[in-house]
Parts: sequence; C-alpha cells; structure tokens
Amino acid sequence: MPCLGCVVASLVLLALATLTPARGEFVAIRVASRNRTLLCWAIKLSPVAYVADAECVRSYRKHQIVMIYGDAPPGPGVRERLGKKVDSLRQPPCRHRVPSLALVGGTVDDRSALGPTVRNFIASYGTLQAGRGTMMTCRECQVLAIRRVLPCPGAPAGTVVLYSDCLRQLDAARPSRKSPSPLDAWTWKLRRDLKRTLYQDLERRYRQRLEMLNFIASARR
Repeated sequence: MPCLGCVVASLVLLALATLTPARGEFVAIRVASRNRTLLCWAIKLSPVAYVADAECVRSYRKHQIVMIYGDAPPGPGVRERLGKKVDSLRQPPCRHRVPSLALVGGTVDDRSALGPTVRNFIASYGTLQAGRGTMMTCRECQVLAIRRVLPCPGAPAGTVVLYSDCLRQLDAARPSRKSPSPLDAWTWKLRRDLKRTLYQDLERRYRQRLEMLNFIASARR
C-alpha cells in the first residue's frame, strides 16, 4: 500500500533526523508539505524563528506572534550577529540552560533537508516566572524577557531556528494588507451602500408605523 509506505518512510526519516548530529547552528526549517513553503513565526522584539509545527505556538498570544510565510536563509552578517547574541546569553551570571532540540520531519532532498539537529537558543517570548520566589537572571534575559524553552504540545517536538531576514518580509506584507484589491474595495463599497439603504428603509418604515399608531390613538380619543 503506497500510503502505508509513506508513513513508514516518514517515521524512518523522523528517527534519522533525531539521531543526526549537529552540523550548524542556523538551519532552514521546511514544513513537510506539498507546497514546500516555510512557516515563519516572527516574534516581536526578538530574532525571527522558524518552527516546524503550528501546534508549538498556538498557546501564545496573538500580539506576541505574527505568522507569515517566507524563505530567507541567513547571510554571513546575520549569522555573526546571532552568534554574538548567543554568546552573550551564554555568559554568566545567566543560569538558564539552552537545550538542544532535534529537527524532525520533511523529505530527503536539497531544498528541504531536515536532518541536522539545531539548538533552540532563543525560542519564544514569554515572561520569566519563578516557581519558588524571585529568580535572579542576567540583564539580557531581563530586558528581552526570554523564555529559553519553547514548550510544544504538538508532535513532533517543536524546533526553532533563529533568522532575522523575515522581518523584511513582514514589513513588505503590511502595505499589501493595507492596500485592498479592486474586488475587495468594490465589495466593501457594496456592503456599505446596502447597509445605508437598509437603514434608511428601516427608518422610513419606523416613521410610518409611528405615524399610524399616533393616528389610531388620536382617532380613539
């Protein structure tokens, strides 16, 4: 059965991806889908992160995360800046652990190679909450309010890679959303005209009914 073979192949790829050693810190994540698009989660005031599963970020508030699509591999300058930020986060007195997460899913080809294991340096924004009393954190973590671990209820486990080029795509997407298409503009104008005429018709009927009630009341007197 072809479907069963696809499932078995996917499971084998997931297992191999989990066991694959790290080959780099910044790796593009491609969602295992037919359109081969990248799911890019742009997080405010932090480097943009690519995640492999939408379930990983459903619990976060909408004002914290904006979803866009894009494919922007990091350049040498971006890698250098991200490396410096990661090094600053590693320095003491920060006692937060930066765990390694396995990058799983995808198909075996050059454009969607999901084998390497990546490090989840800065996963998502969230308020640092201490279970027992106030926990001392480094200045970097206090300013950024970084939650180092991204709890993901979805399967497979969520993996995040830091990119910053998606911010350009986010800026480019805003004017496109602000400028409606001719069809959207025509639809909006039609709805506005219908609403205005409907209100006018309701007001006219209300006045006629009120005049009729007043006439009946005056006739009974």
